[in-house]
Amino acid sequence: MNRSPVRSRRPRASNRVVSVIPTEIELAIEVMPCQADRRIYERADKKHPCAYFASWGVYHSYQYRDVGPPQTTGIEHPAIYEGKTNLAPEILSGCRKAPIMAVGINPNLPGYWAGSHNALNPLFQDLLQYTHYFRYRAIEKLQIPQANYRKMLGNRKDDPQTPKPLTKIDSEIPIEPATVSMYQIYQGLLDSLATEMGWTSHRLTVGEDLSYGNMVGCPSAKWLTARDKNHPEMPTMSKVTVNGIVSECFHARRYFLRQLFQSFPTILIVLSRATADAFLAAMSPNLKGDVPRPAESASTWLDKRVFLDYGKTPSGRALSARVIFAPHATGDPEHFEPLRAKVVNVLVEEAKAGRIALNRETGHLRRSLGLCEFCTNSLYSIGPCDYLKELTALSGRAVLQSLSKGRMPPEKVTQTGMLDKFVKQASSASKIESLDTSPFRILNA
Repeated sequence: MNRSPVRSRRPRASNRVVSVIPTEIELAIEVMPCQADRRIYERADKKHPCAYFASWGVYHSYQYRDVGPPQTTGIEHPAIYEGKTNLAPEILSGCRKAPIMAVGINPNLPGYWAGSHNALNPLFQDLLQYTHYFRYRAIEKLQIPQANYRKMLGNRKDDPQTPKPLTKIDSEIPIEPATVSMYQIYQGLLDSLATEMGWTSHRLTVGEDLSYGNMVGCPSAKWLTARDKNHPEMPTMSKVTVNGIVSECFHARRYFLRQLFQSFPTILIVLSRATADAFLAAMSPNLKGDVPRPAESASTWLDKRVFLDYGKTPSGRALSARVIFAPHATGDPEHFEPLRAKVVNVLVEEAKAGRIALNRETGHLRRSLGLCEFCTNSLYSIGPCDYLKELTALSGRAVLQSLSKGRMPPEKVTQTGMLDKFVKQASSASKIESLDTSPFRILNA
């Protein structure tokens, strides 16, 4: 008999949608304090599964020096040192209506490896700094320049298990951008797409045309369910812990699914076999076309035409996303590089089919269907929306959502309804052999 993953005692996100706040804003408010909540709003006699992420240690953290969100884009702004801390969960990085989204299992962890102990991790206590960071992060994160880091460190030890601060708390700290190899590869895919399409005046960039998010919001150096023989010191998750984390973050709170159904990307890039297995476990009943089977070699998956079926809008418009499965570009470069051209070919195929298109006025790809107020709304502003003229409501009403009239925005009603139907379809579908024990599989939704 198949058993569903451990379920949270809390009500499901779909059953507690009473907020009039648009989804994209609501998610930032919920996710930012989530790790802290799991330590305070929990029974003292029972450790919460998500506390596992604290076992990865503590890291050099910062927040922006000036109160409120930075007045310009990007993430490189005067920063103050916050000491060594546990890390906050992450939300989607980039424009919420970018037509391409890359998907991982959970965020990586700058600072874990010996060569990156000078990494700086954002720990914003200001919601608008948090939203600004995840809106404008592109291919870089931040670090302390090595010369400054070595000078501040002296002869002391510094690793994730050492809590001693590097320098004075609340002091301004030197920073520099550190390019993330994975994000740089995403940029290369966009550049190759533009070249193949002959878009000479494009401005395609990660963060604007390609967003990236994860099925679980908290970072770790690896999604580790078994001992790594090369790094036996790394903390592993028991089956109970895995089920608990996924049940809380993916199933009960639906952090990723709500982001997906607010963004509605036209193309989903799923890199690595581990992510693909988790994605297939959760989404297979909603996939159309030549859907990969667990027993098949992942090397053949790029040759398949696979679409994720989001469902229909109130006007009857069917929405879907082309899904690209490929090896992990940095974790498995020997397999990714020979197949890179195939990834680009799929992007080109979608462009020639008109599912993604260049807006020559902005130099970026046209936005995906649906509204968004993540950057500017009646509560706050972290920057102007460059794509306001392109946004079209799912409900058919070409107006922005309202935060002031005390009722659920039509856009959120539509998103929630479509997501509920999506989950119901997944949970009622016949089981998929070899995937039905995965914690990501949507059961009894």
